[in-house]
Amino acid sequence: MALGKEGFLCQLAVEASDLPNRVGLDWSFPNNWHLLDIYMKEYPEQGIGAIFAEIARATGSVASYDLIPPTTLRIGPARLIDPDPGSWPKLIDFHTIEEIKAACS
Repeated sequence: MALGKEGFLCQLAVEASDLPNRVGLDWSFPNNWHLLDIYMKEYPEQGIGAIFAEIARATGSVASYDLIPPTTLRIGPARLIDPDPGSWPKLIDFHTIEEIKAACS
C-alpha cells in the first residue's frame, strides 16, 4: 500500500479468522495465473483449497470480494517479513499520517 505523495509503503495484514467468506487469489499478481497452472499440474492430488492456500502463502496476498472491517486491519513496514503480523499495531489506532509513516519506516 502506498500512502501520500512520497509513496512510502506499508503492508496491511488481517487475521485469517477475520477474513470474509469470499476471498480469492489476487489476480493483480501476474504470476498467480502461472502458479495456479503449475501447482495444479504438479500436485493434482491436492484439492483446490490447498493449492489456493499455497499460492496465497507464496505471494502474501489474497483478494477479498467482501468488506474487511477496518477495525481488523494491522499495519507494518513493507520491507518487513514478519511471521507474526498479529503483533503489528491496528490501523485504527493511528490518528495522523505522520504516525502511520513512522510505523512504516
